[in-house]
Amino acid sequence: MLTNRGFYAILKIANPEFYRKEAKTVEYEKMVEIPLDEDTKGRKGFGWKTVMWAFGAGFIIAMFMFVIGWNSVARALAKNAEQEPEPEFVSVSTLEEIIEVSELSTFRSVYNGVAEVQGSSGKTDYYVSYNATVDAGMDFDRIAITVDNDAKTVSLILPDVKITDVNVDILSLDYIFLNDKANSSSVTAAAYKACEQDAEKESAEQNQIFETAEQNAENVVKALVEPVIEPHGYSLKIVRAGS
Repeated sequence: MLTNRGFYAILKIANPEFYRKEAKTVEYEKMVEIPLDEDTKGRKGFGWKTVMWAFGAGFIIAMFMFVIGWNSVARALAKNAEQEPEPEFVSVSTLEEIIEVSELSTFRSVYNGVAEVQGSSGKTDYYVSYNATVDAGMDFDRIAITVDNDAKTVSLILPDVKITDVNVDILSLDYIFLNDKANSSSVTAAAYKACEQDAEKESAEQNQIFETAEQNAENVVKALVEPVIEPHGYSLKIVRAGS
């Protein structure tokens, strides 16, 4: 039999706020146990006291399960928060795909020159003036790539810059013949080849062409690689060939 004292004990645990309100109007300590009346005895089913007992017990169990469940969730969240994120690495193969250019001209200069053409006797047959454009660059597929994932650095060793293309304007050729016999139908082809060789030779002696082409190549590599590695915390180091 559930007593009034027992009911208020359950109510105090299940709903402290409601209990405090009830305690103001009811002298809990003087409550006496009220037995069931004669009409109630022997009836089937549950009385109101039984219902209140079931409600209070169910509420306590539900609160207990909620606390256990919340503690489990909180521990799981804390464990996930403590776990460090997966490290992100930059691979050599990824960088090779980014700078996959077989040959790139990074500087173009305009050259006006005069080529000397000699005959089979070793004497000069004629001189020919010309206009040409000269391209300088490097083989990007020869760039050496190293990645240090511990130090988070990417190092690129650039190959030497070279003359990559010479284009002579054939319409600009102007001749001065010393041997009139050299002025034949085949003179244009011979003169054009001589102009190409002369432009390449003269350009190879111009350090400014190579320095500018090398600096431009370095800028191109930075523009390609840095946007890929910097979000992962990597820094780029470029080493020029021979340095």
